[in-house]
Amino acid sequence: MYDGSRWLIVNSDTHVHTDTCGHYRFSGRWHAYPRSYYTINRSDSLFFFVDLGDYQNRNVPDWAYMEYLDNASPTDIFQSNRPLAKAYAAFAKGSYYDSLVQFKRASQMEPQNALIHLASAQAQIAVKDYRSAFDDIVRGMDLFPEWADAYVNLSEIYSRTEDLKQHTTQLKQWVERYPRDYKAHFVLGYFYYFHQEYDAAKTELLYALSWDDDLKPAQLLMDKILEFEAESEVLTIEEEASPEEESITTTE
Repeated sequence: MYDGSRWLIVNSDTHVHTDTCGHYRFSGRWHAYPRSYYTINRSDSLFFFVDLGDYQNRNVPDWAYMEYLDNASPTDIFQSNRPLAKAYAAFAKGSYYDSLVQFKRASQMEPQNALIHLASAQAQIAVKDYRSAFDDIVRGMDLFPEWADAYVNLSEIYSRTEDLKQHTTQLKQWVERYPRDYKAHFVLGYFYYFHQEYDAAKTELLYALSWDDDLKPAQLLMDKILEFEAESEVLTIEEEASPEEESITTTE
């Protein structure tokens, strides 16, 4: 499994892999994050959004890491009785309805915690409740607009890759079946954005904005995509110009 900087592979002669062990099969091999990654190091931290893997490359502002820093030892999500920990654990096990129940309890305790809303949206997508996912994403990004700057791949939150494929397919099928559901289009655009599939994200976000041009999260994600496209174009021009400059220097 790729954590943003390297591939992590778990091999063991004594461990028998199953669909519920937290590891998953990719390209003929089982992959997993170390057990230590499945912890809560901050009171409002989402292990699968911020702490998971090489979190310092997530491009999240420092205050988002430090504001809720706990001095206590990290909490194992599979041993904690806190609603938020239970929500993480249930999601990791593929118990998505149970995860939603726990996220709701956690949100009632911390209604201003943006990351809980964004995490809850992932569980809503898992159970095909796209309108609730829309509401959670909008609320989360309203509270934490810097989320658009975070470099996160949503595939990393899944310990079961077959579920990721199923949820992605279901969301695409829903949009095809109900093309006028702009909220589902936005959710799909958000999903594409955090898979770094910017062309596909742009198509879905533009459709959502054609129905609601005041949809701020869609505007924010579109702005980021346009910035990315502009930067990429400049880099391409610079790379194409480099050989000519080298040729001129050599001739001189």
